[in-house]
Amino acid sequence: MNLDSSNGSANHSPNFSEGAEIFLRLYSEHQRDLFKFIFTLVPSHADADDILQDTSVILWQKFGEFAVGSNFLRWASTVAFNKVRDFRKKLARDRLRFWTDDLIEAIAETHWSERESLVRQRSLLAGCVRELDQRDRELIRQYFSRRLTIKAVAEQLGRPANTVYKALNRVRKALMDCVAREEGRNRAGRLP
Repeated sequence: MNLDSSNGSANHSPNFSEGAEIFLRLYSEHQRDLFKFIFTLVPSHADADDILQDTSVILWQKFGEFAVGSNFLRWASTVAFNKVRDFRKKLARDRLRFWTDDLIEAIAETHWSERESLVRQRSLLAGCVRELDQRDRELIRQYFSRRLTIKAVAEQLGRPANTVYKALNRVRKALMDCVAREEGRNRAGRLP
């Protein structure tokens, strides 16, 4: 990404403030997930904070190399992974070294495969929720999105709490079955 628009070329490149805005938006959107990723690879919260700070500086310095529209979190995680490796090299002087480079790589790979699986499952769940009838969707929205208690949902819907509890369990099971069915279809290579 070229952050200098002074060349006067016909194709539009973002200027510095546009580049800063894009960076800040992407970084703000993914900072929490980036921290979680780092924290899975180091032994303490303080270490993760320090590595996140160092990573943030490098991300800003190298943002011109980032291809806007590609996976920012994956790119940022690669930079963070390298900072974790640097951190591990500093710790190598310690006699008690439990976190080997191989272990860190295995944890990082597990993190990404689990994250991709969760993203897939959320997408399938969203599709399954859309298949519910309006009444069940409203029940799910009241309970999960608004984070109301069963009693509060029952009062709002004018239904007995026991009925709402049973309906939630029925809908929850239907959603779990739907997600499992869609995962099976995806594994079998069929389109959902």
